[in-house]
Amino acid sequence: MSNGVQLKIEVDSSRIIGEVDNLAHQGVVDWRQEMVKTVLKEVLTRTIERAPVDEGRLRSSWVQQITSLGGTVPSGWQGTDPDNAAIREGATDGEVLIETDEETTQMDSVNHVEYAKYVEYGTQKMDAEHMAGESLEETLLDLEELIPPLIPS
Repeated sequence: MSNGVQLKIEVDSSRIIGEVDNLAHQGVVDWRQEMVKTVLKEVLTRTIERAPVDEGRLRSSWVQQITSLGGTVPSGWQGTDPDNAAIREGATDGEVLIETDEETTQMDSVNHVEYAKYVEYGTQKMDAEHMAGESLEETLLDLEELIPPLIPS
């Protein structure tokens, strides 16, 4: 028999481990969403810079998308007439579709300007600009520089 004081501490870590796992997993999901958003904003910036501009409708659609993602719009994107109706119209012709779950994040940039595909891919009478495709390829080459570390240093 002991005359001293006995102190017994018991920790049930199963609940804590579950919470830590959930926090860690949520951190990865949040990081992944930010990473995909960062890459898409870069692709959109480069696409806007490559897109030919006459009235600004085509670019305006991408500007609306980058703005909705919290991105910065390249200066001079409007061309020579920043107050025309085509720019206002184009701003309603873009959308970013976002799907995310525990395993994947997908963000799609959609330009609904009716002639966007002709400018991108060309026609029998017009050369292709490949503005979105080339912007995506170029951004993928710079991917390592764009992606923030998962664990900040």
